[in-house]
Amino acid sequence: MDHQHGLVTGFAIDKGVDLWFNVNGNENENETLRYENENQNSKFPIGRVHLVSKTFEGEVEFDIDQPSQVREHHWGDYARGAKYALRKRFELKRGIDGVIQGSLPVGGLSSSAAVLIAYVMAFAKANDITLQPFEVVKIASEAEREYIGLNNGLLDQACIALGKKDGLLFLDCDSNDWRIIKRHKDMPDFEIGIFFSGLTRSLVNSDYNLRVYECKTAAWNMLAYTDQPLKTFDKTFLRDIPKATYEKTRIAMPQRFARRAEHFYSEYRRVRQGVTAWETGNMKLFGKLSFDSCESSIHNYECGSPELIAIYEIMRELPGVYGTRYNMQQVGSVKIVTQLAKDKNALAVTRATDYVRKLPGRKKMFLLISCYNDEKIWSENTCWLYDCDFEMMNDPLMDQIVATGPRALDFKLRLLWAGIPEEKILCIEDEREAARKFDLKKDDSVYIFCGIDAFDLVDDCREIIKKRVTDEGL
Repeated sequence: MDHQHGLVTGFAIDKGVDLWFNVNGNENENETLRYENENQNSKFPIGRVHLVSKTFEGEVEFDIDQPSQVREHHWGDYARGAKYALRKRFELKRGIDGVIQGSLPVGGLSSSAAVLIAYVMAFAKANDITLQPFEVVKIASEAEREYIGLNNGLLDQACIALGKKDGLLFLDCDSNDWRIIKRHKDMPDFEIGIFFSGLTRSLVNSDYNLRVYECKTAAWNMLAYTDQPLKTFDKTFLRDIPKATYEKTRIAMPQRFARRAEHFYSEYRRVRQGVTAWETGNMKLFGKLSFDSCESSIHNYECGSPELIAIYEIMRELPGVYGTRYNMQQVGSVKIVTQLAKDKNALAVTRATDYVRKLPGRKKMFLLISCYNDEKIWSENTCWLYDCDFEMMNDPLMDQIVATGPRALDFKLRLLWAGIPEEKILCIEDEREAARKFDLKKDDSVYIFCGIDAFDLVDDCREIIKKRVTDEGL
């Protein structure tokens, strides 16, 4: 728990954010960005920042040598936040003309930290400022904490700026000491899987800050019950209070705060044990500690959506999984979730179906798993459909199942065989037409099952559904 100055570990991954930019007013560089669908070069004053996103709409412009204004609750706030934190330390004169694009889901996998680090490093380079890696960590964290409004620690930024391939980052968030622990030579082969639930979120708009305050309140409780002087809230951290004090006061304090403290102290112990397990190549222990951390996150820290917890519970039952940590687009009242299911892979489709079945609320299933990369005149049989446990879809909360694509009729036959009432099945071969015609209601959750060769089609169908939600006032 980095925000309580605890011990943390983390990995870097090979996904992130790309920021292409020119330095404004730099006559020594002849490179000029060309934006899609534009034929002329763009030029901006030396101190102007101009940004375009390939993920979000609109453009962002501001002067880098002027104080940051209040947040606009717009994607440009992260660039302004980076400027805010840098200007506290350095004089900034040159802006950039840039295009930013991410390969991370919005609101997941430390995407906000990645964006902030990209802007911090770009503004520093434009102004000939040399930053050490840990300086980048602190500046990006400060930008998110003081300007964006998320009471975070250092872990996300540290994983990005300090992480190395095949190494585990071990960081003490109190002393800021850190090291990279290389993979042990005798460690068995393994892969790290990252499962996108289809949900996107903003930590600022979640209960993240509330959990931070609850941890600090737990610390205040312990100090008060033991007649110790209180510090100001911003200087209060669970790391400063011995676990023995917690043991003496855990019964007296409200149980909500006791659970938050229990998570901190148990996580502190797990991190130490996990570092030892990694150093000695003990993947079974490392995995077990990951499972234990997840259990404490759910029951003591009380975080994680039903979707994420369902993924965790499914993964926990699978053979060969050492351990797991769990990580939508909400339009109006409708939740749109993209679920990778891998066509012609009965286990993947069954697991994805099991995941959705366990979730609350009324659901629509949209099947885009028709093996789109195969030839139009197909020779393979459809036996794999009968290895999938589509019987799980025969559920009262499964309001409608949309069978679509070249295999629409094959899917319909399999669904009928699973005992699903015909009136619940909509069979339309044209995928986009199906997205326009299925029965969409207020408070629906729409799950789009897709294979790895259907992402462009998924994007089109999702945009059609989003437009329907807006146009129909759902």
